Amino acid sequence: MQTRNFLRALVSVGVLTLLAACGNDSSFEHLEIGKKYVLLEWPDSAYVASLDSVLKAEPLKKDTVDTRPNLVLNAFKAPSLALPGNSKDSKKAQTASKGTPKADTPAKPKQAPFAERFASAISKWQSDPSNKSLYINVTVKEGEDAMAALARTYGKEAKTLPRFYALSVLQSLNPGVSVEHPEAGQTLRLPRL
Repeated sequence: MQTRNFLRALVSVGVLTLLAACGNDSSFEHLEIGKKYVLLEWPDSAYVASLDSVLKAEPLKKDTVDTRPNLVLNAFKAPSLALPGNSKDSKKAQTASKGTPKADTPAKPKQAPFAERFASAISKWQSDPSNKSLYINVTVKEGEDAMAALARTYGKEAKTLPRFYALSVLQSLNPGVSVEHPEAGQTLRLPRL
């Protein structure tokens, strides 16, 4: 019986100790962000030195954006006037500025870049998609996509077009045909440049 009472007392003391240890300790205060707290004592020099070393090790990035105003006044070359000189120098200057046109070679008009010509042809075609004079039909070869058909039809300049742009535009104007993976022998419509 004594052993039984002893065991009960031991278990009771253990349970009470456990309850006391798990109780709510009101002396611990949770810190809140933005709330000011009073220091009970000043931090010692070792603590401040450790903070300084941590802050020195922090990588600080300076603003790379220059916020100073940058003004350029009269960025163009100022016109210059030449004083009248002797007549021989002025005649040489006039003939040099005129140049001698060559009768053998006619002047070629400058052609717009391929991307501009392609975009212009596409916009015309999109405004009137049923007009057969605005597009050409190209038969797709084995393993060829729309970009390869463009390059085969218009040359290597077609490869300079952004792939997403070219494929999305051609897909909208070729309904029912996969422009990314067309089957061999399918007809693909391309803009007439």
